[in-house]
Amino acid sequence: AQAAIKPAIDSAKYALKVTNVKTNISVINDIMLVTDAKTGLQKIYRAKTLTDIDKAELLQNGMKVEIVTGVQADSMKKLLPPPPPPSISKESFRDLSRFISIKTVYPKAAFAKKIQGGFIIGINIDGNGLISNVKFLANPGIHNAGFDEALLSAVNAYHGQIKEKAGMYKMGINFLIPGENQVNFPTPSTAKDANYVGETTILGLTDTGKKRLPPPPPAPPKPKVDQIKFPPPVVKPDKPAKKVKDQIKFPPPVVKPDKPANAQVNNMPPPPSPPFETIYEDLIKYVLKHARYPAIARDNNVNGHILLSLVINKDHKVTDVKVEKGIGYRCDEEAARALSTYTNTINKAPGKYKMVVTFMLVNNDNTKFYAPKPLGDDDLNVHNFIGEAVITGSIK
Repeated sequence: AQAAIKPAIDSAKYALKVTNVKTNISVINDIMLVTDAKTGLQKIYRAKTLTDIDKAELLQNGMKVEIVTGVQADSMKKLLPPPPPPSISKESFRDLSRFISIKTVYPKAAFAKKIQGGFIIGINIDGNGLISNVKFLANPGIHNAGFDEALLSAVNAYHGQIKEKAGMYKMGINFLIPGENQVNFPTPSTAKDANYVGETTILGLTDTGKKRLPPPPPAPPKPKVDQIKFPPPVVKPDKPAKKVKDQIKFPPPVVKPDKPANAQVNNMPPPPSPPFETIYEDLIKYVLKHARYPAIARDNNVNGHILLSLVINKDHKVTDVKVEKGIGYRCDEEAARALSTYTNTINKAPGKYKMVVTFMLVNNDNTKFYAPKPLGDDDLNVHNFIGEAVITGSIK
C-alpha cells in the first residue's frame, strides 16, 4: 500500500539532504529535481511533502534522502551545484544541449504567470554537421508563451558541429519553474524513438537563484573552414640553366571580402521596398518583427533575396509556405519559419501567392548599407505578388 503523505512542515526551517551512496557527496536544498536513471523522466521532491515511496525511489537511483534542520541547510546552500545535467542519450548532442540550457532566456511574461511547458523539437542536421532547421512538434500554446522565440534565439547562436549523419533528430525541451507543478515531459513512446536524443531543461529562476548558479561554459568554437592550398608551379627551362630573370609568380592569396559579395555599398538607406496592397501590411509587419538574421549568415557576410510561395486557403489563412529561390546559410529556413507562423486572416481570394524576404547587412553605426542586387522584373511582376520584407543585420 502507498505510504501516507507526512504532514506539511515549515520549509523555512527544514530542507532535503540528498547523499550519493557511492561518492558520499551530499547536497541540501528546499526542493530537488532528479532524473530517473532507467526511464529518463524527471521528478521534483520537496521537504514538506516527502513520503516513504519518494525515499524508496531515490534509493533505487543511488541516493539516500533525509530531512534536516534549517541551520544545516543554510550552512550548505552556498555549495549548491548547478541544475541537473541534461538527460541526453547521444554524446554528439551534449554540447548543443548544454548551450541551449544556458543561453535560452526564460520568457519574462511566462515566468511572471508561472507558465511552464514541455514539448518536442525536430532538429535537421545537414551534411556538414550544422543545424539547418528547427521544427516545433507541439501544440500552438508554446507560441503564445514565447517559448519558441526564446529557444530559436539560442539555437541560431550555436555554431558547433554535430557529428551525426544528416537527418532530423528529436529533442525534448522542458521550460521549468522550480517549485511549480504541471510540467509536460516527453511521453515514453517518444523517448523510445530511434532519433530521440534526450531532453534539455531551461529553468525559470529568481535573481537570488541565478546568483547561486556557476558561470556558463564558453560557447563552442566555430567550425574551421579549410583554406584552399595551391601547389607550387613546376618550372621547366627550355634551355640549359642560365640566370633566371623572371621571378616565379604564385597565385594571390584568397582573402575574405570585407563586405558581402554582389552587394552595392551606399551611404544612404536603399530605396523603399516595392509597393504592396495595404491589406498585406499586417503580414509584412509580422515577418519584420519575428524574422531574425541568422548568426551564421551574418558572420559570413551573406545577404540576398529569398522568394517564398504560399497558399491562402478557403479560411483565408497562410499555409504551404515554400522556398522558391534562396541564399542558404539558414536564411531560407528563417524566412519560411517567420511567414508560416502568421495566424491572422488575409481577406484575399484563395490561391497561390508570392512574397520576398530580403536579408541586408549594415555597419555598426548605420552609415553604410550593403544592399543586394535589386529584384528583377521577373520576381516583382508576378501574379499575386504580396511585397517585400527587409531584415537588417550588423556586419562584423
